[in-house]
Amino acid sequence: MAFETMDQKGCEINIKECRICQQSNNEKSLISPCDCRGSIKYVHIKCLKVWMQTTKEEFCGLCRTRYDIYHFKKGKSFWKYLITNESNRICFLLTLLFSAFCIFMPIVSFKYIQSQRHQYCGQTILYRTIIGSLILMNSCAFALLIQSWICLINSFKEWQFTHYHFIFPNDS
Repeated sequence: MAFETMDQKGCEINIKECRICQQSNNEKSLISPCDCRGSIKYVHIKCLKVWMQTTKEEFCGLCRTRYDIYHFKKGKSFWKYLITNESNRICFLLTLLFSAFCIFMPIVSFKYIQSQRHQYCGQTILYRTIIGSLILMNSCAFALLIQSWICLINSFKEWQFTHYHFIFPNDS
């Protein structure tokens, strides 16, 4: 671990060290990829790559600055990744199913209510119960749709970090 030391005149000398591994060896591989300042400014390129693959984020966790990186694709496409991984395939199929359901169910519900309206003229409570049930069913389907889209987005992030190689501008 590197510490700040004093020079012969009593001034502090800031020794560069990686904020992840806290090592100061090989200062040439230290970069400052974000807007952080002071002792947390520097990081090893390899440490940052491992950190990004672990957290699956492309921005600094401290200052929230997006890292200046380049992506180079390696491996299979996202669609092949979805098809070959069973949990991702299920997530994708559920997203398609709930998308179709959320598009067509309100239309079908509205048509049903319009066609059956005359049957419930004197039965206001029953009519309102049917409308409420249809609204609740559509709301649940919409909530499941949102959940399946979140699953699909997480699958994409996982694929991106396992099938892309990150190159930093200062990368050697």
